[in-house]
Amino acid sequence: MAEETGTDLITLPSKEELPAYFKRDGGIEELVSKIEAEAGKVEHDVSTAKGRKAARSFASKVSKSKTVLEDVRKSITEEWRQKTAEVNARGKVAVERLDALRDKIKKPADDYEQKEADRQAKHMRALDQFDLEQLDSHAPSFELKALIERIEAVEINDSWEEFEGDAREQKAAALTKFKSDLGIAEQREAQERELEELRKEKAEREAKEAEAAAKAEEEAAAKAAEEQRAKEKADAEQKAREEAEAAAKAREERLAREKEEAEERHRQELEAAKARELEAAAAERKRIADEKREAEEAEAQRKADAEHRKAITAEIVAAITAAKPRSYEHLIDMMIDGEIPHVKVAV
Repeated sequence: MAEETGTDLITLPSKEELPAYFKRDGGIEELVSKIEAEAGKVEHDVSTAKGRKAARSFASKVSKSKTVLEDVRKSITEEWRQKTAEVNARGKVAVERLDALRDKIKKPADDYEQKEADRQAKHMRALDQFDLEQLDSHAPSFELKALIERIEAVEINDSWEEFEGDAREQKAAALTKFKSDLGIAEQREAQERELEELRKEKAEREAKEAEAAAKAEEEAAAKAAEEQRAKEKADAEQKAREEAEAAAKAREERLAREKEEAEERHRQELEAAKARELEAAAAERKRIADEKREAEEAEAQRKADAEHRKAITAEIVAAITAAKPRSYEHLIDMMIDGEIPHVKVAV
């Protein structure tokens, strides 16, 4: 019986011939050695997906060969049952050796894929250096500076293999983002330092003001006590002087008041007389001004009337001259008919 995998062949005897291999010493070992020899002739390029697939397929053929041998072993007739232990032992050898052969064939492909996975994982871990979530603008500026320095120190070259492009892009994006965060953090910290300085200055100023206020209060209290004592003494002396001066002052005030009252009466009398004179003078000026205004208005009215009469006369003369009446009767008819301006005849 022959089993094929593409161009790879594993040749086994027919199921009728296989029991003889189990009966003969070294038969199974010979058969397995033959399979191992055939497998050794086949090479697989595990660096390619096709090669890895072919290797796994060939390993599957080996496993199927093992299954065929197992099936034969289990179907051996009653006479073999007496030699179960021997058959099982030989079968176990076949199983172990074929399993080992299968694993041996698969191992390069598995190793290659594990190596490839480890290589890619290494690059992916390296890309974590550019993770944008490491820090943000709320972080201390010294941490952001240290992170930026670490990122800038990462060299991007062909050692990154197919991840080189991603590494360049992510490094640039990380530097842009963290430098922006650094600017915000430095501005925030500058504001915090300024605020802290203002708080410190305020606290120092308030402490000095409190100290000065306490000292001033103490000095004011001492001064107030001294001034109170001096005031009490001065008040006593002043009271004695005031009592002595009160009578003289009252007399002087009375005399001054009487003098002021007399002077006020005299001033009021003078002002009343002056007011009467001013009122009379104002009345006279008004009378004269009124007479002058009335005369000027009359003259102006007279001149206006004369000018008006002159204009009307001129218009009448112009109308008569233009009409050239043939007779007095004709002129009278024109007046009656209203052909002469400003002339109206009642009929």
